[in-house]
Amino acid sequence: MKLRFVSTLAAIATLALFSHPVYATTLFGNAEHSEALPNSNGDQINTMLRKRNADLVQQQAAMAQASPVQGKVAERAPLQAVATFDKPAVEWFMIPRWLAGRWHKKGDLTVGVTDLLTGHKGMQNVWVNNELSTHWGHQVDRNGNIWHANFIPTTRDGDSDGEVVRFVTVAEKCELTTPEQVVTRTHYVVTKALEANNEVVEKYQQESLNDYTMTAQGGMENRSSNKLYHMNGQAYRMGLLESQFSKIAEFAPTAFDRGIDMRKSLVDYLHSQHLDNLVPEATSM
Repeated sequence: MKLRFVSTLAAIATLALFSHPVYATTLFGNAEHSEALPNSNGDQINTMLRKRNADLVQQQAAMAQASPVQGKVAERAPLQAVATFDKPAVEWFMIPRWLAGRWHKKGDLTVGVTDLLTGHKGMQNVWVNNELSTHWGHQVDRNGNIWHANFIPTTRDGDSDGEVVRFVTVAEKCELTTPEQVVTRTHYVVTKALEANNEVVEKYQQESLNDYTMTAQGGMENRSSNKLYHMNGQAYRMGLLESQFSKIAEFAPTAFDRGIDMRKSLVDYLHSQHLDNLVPEATSM
């Protein structure tokens, strides 16, 4: 089943290209866009993941015993083996309780699009129908804190104007988590192919910063900055979106996802971070 979530991003990606470099950055909750992403074409994804796994293992440090939801950048779990599509790595981080559950949006407001090669701006405050349902939260620790898991790598397909748009997530992390806000950064390799014959017509990289906050009405707002890169890592376009989500289901723990025992995965993560006091009871599920 194809998801209808690519319409706005497809519009951002199809604006005309120009020639002279002008660089721009976006700052969301202390998370700033990179000026360049590594070359990540299909043959290099597993090489990227191996290096990233090794870097994460080297960077691992014990987390403080206090709850991570105190304005700190969230730590990531150590990865002990190369992640693959059949066996993705699981990276845990704590989320505020209000965010846990299932959410739905009807579309996005494109605040603006900037061509980073010329500084030209377009698509000011344009509404795009773009329905999407998503869920937050997988497991609960001993103290009742809710934890969410990212799976790396993952693939998801969408469709737009006769093209299949495939997003391969090669990196995803939580940049900031507080009781009021969650900021995530995701690195995709995006491939567009014709539905008729599967011919590839475009391939690029995308880095998305998503700033999730609770609204006064109890909904969720996502302010999203999406920066596009050529496969050589040169940034060429950036779009700013705003999306309003409504909660459609309350949180329930997930026992298994992608064939992974989620409770065991969280327990292993908490032990690895010396957070044994948060390990859930065996009967908590």
